[in-house]
Amino acid sequence: MDLWTWQHPEWCIDSQPRDLSHLSDDWPENIASRLPSLYERLHSMLGTCQFIFCFTHEQDPQSWRSDPRRRLWELKVPIDEIFKYLDVNKWEELVHAAACPAEQTPTRSPWEHLFLRKEAALRKIYSRWQQSKRREVNVLLRVPISEEWVVSSSTLSDPLVL
Repeated sequence: MDLWTWQHPEWCIDSQPRDLSHLSDDWPENIASRLPSLYERLHSMLGTCQFIFCFTHEQDPQSWRSDPRRRLWELKVPIDEIFKYLDVNKWEELVHAAACPAEQTPTRSPWEHLFLRKEAALRKIYSRWQQSKRREVNVLLRVPISEEWVVSSSTLSDPLVL
């Protein structure tokens, strides 16, 4: 499966464990303040903090392209190596709720349906490629990843190759 992920430029996802000490440095302040409690619960649910979020569509990571605090990794990962499939809408609902807790009180917690079964996730991913560009599924990969999965990695400061 082709995947894309933006990570801290100094971190080698194919050789180092995840370092959470610079999590807030990697995000704009309005988002960084929301993440610690969400990540704490996510780590508890998964039993590990050694994973990364990846986009399932090439157009999804474009919003980070101008951010020098990020390195784009393009990956080709065997489907059997996917750790979890994550419903993007549920995750964004959790991030929004953390920012505005009084604004909404959902009848069902987004945490209950955050993860998708493999078959349902793959159906959404591949049907979306045929229809729209809207992302609905991200995947989580355990880190460090296999270096064989790395197609490329680059930052804004990397020289342009013509």
